[in-house]
Amino acid sequence: MKVQIWFLKATLLVINIPLLLMSVFWWPRLMVNIAAVLPRVVILGGVVGLLLYGMTGLLLWSGFQLIRILNEVAKQGSFGLMTSQALRQIRRAAIWNTVGYMVSLPFFYFVADRTDAPGIMLIDFAIILISVMIATGTNLLLQLQTHHD
Repeated sequence: MKVQIWFLKATLLVINIPLLLMSVFWWPRLMVNIAAVLPRVVILGGVVGLLLYGMTGLLLWSGFQLIRILNEVAKQGSFGLMTSQALRQIRRAAIWNTVGYMVSLPFFYFVADRTDAPGIMLIDFAIILISVMIATGTNLLLQLQTHHD
């Protein structure tokens, strides 16, 4: 059991390190590029940057909650009250992530239309779909836990 938990923690680390690197190196470059391509709408780069940093923070918070769940399972060997609280927080973060990216859809469309890069919209839709899947999965785990107790 401990090997699987360490493997899951390593996987979370591998997922979160590129996310941190993107937020440090790629998001500022993206905001500068948006401001260069669309000089009349300088605030658009700031709004997109604020949304990206907010959603990155939510994803990192969810990763922290997953580590808390893994630590709890490693100690007790099963799900407990703290685990259900962490699952609820992950579900809330996924829902807010979905809402944030849905709010940013018009901005991404505007940038995709002006730069002739429709792939930007596909990335946004993929992130929304992933967030909905995470919220649905955590809701399913919470229901299974309540039925098991």
